Amino acid sequence: MPIQVEISHLYAAVILAEELNFTRAAQRLQISQPRLSQLIMEVEKEHGFKLFVRDRKSPARLTEAGRAFVQEARNSLVHVDRAIHLARVAHHQCQGLVPDEIHQSRPERSDARQNT
Repeated sequence: MPIQVEISHLYAAVILAEELNFTRAAQRLQISQPRLSQLIMEVEKEHGFKLFVRDRKSPARLTEAGRAFVQEARNSLVHVDRAIHLARVAHHQCQGLVPDEIHQSRPERSDARQNT
C-alpha cells in the first residue's frame, strides 16, 4: 500500500518544527490551529509514531521520529519545488521562451523550502 502523506502534511510538520508553537505555525501556514493539529495527528495516526510532544504549559517539542521526519520533509519539499520548476522550464521551452523569460516566471519559494 502506498504511503499516505500529502504535501500539506510536510509543510505542517516543517513549519511547526520551526515555530514550536501551534498558533504561530498555523498563522504562517494561513490555516486554523485546529486544522494544523489535525494535519499533524493524521501523520502520527497513519504511521504510528509521534512527531511532537505536546504540553499546554510548554512549547511543542520534536520527538526523535519527528526530527527525522522533518529533515526528510524539508528535502522532499525541495524536490517538489525542483520538479515544478523543471516542468515549467520544459513547458516554456515548448512555447519558445528563452531562458531569461523562464527564470522570471519562476514563483518565489516558500519559507519551508528556503530554510533547508
